[in-house]
Amino acid sequence: MNERNVLTIVEHTFIVDLKYAFQDSNSLYLVMTLVTGGELQFHLKRLGRFPEDWIRFYAAELVLALEYLHERGIAYR
Repeated sequence: MNERNVLTIVEHTFIVDLKYAFQDSNSLYLVMTLVTGGELQFHLKRLGRFPEDWIRFYAAELVLALEYLHERGIAYR
């Protein structure tokens, strides 16, 4: 529920958008924007190592997203 609550109030390029949320007696369902390309971990396992410029790019995206959350008093796990 905390993740749903956070996703309803954030809007940032590097944070996936929450479109809808609903629940039944057992589960909470989050319907989010489809982001194609695969997970970062998949690509790292496939390549073994990222080029330095890729690392700089991904690190910058993470820093900007975390900075956005922290400015709003949200601490990411």
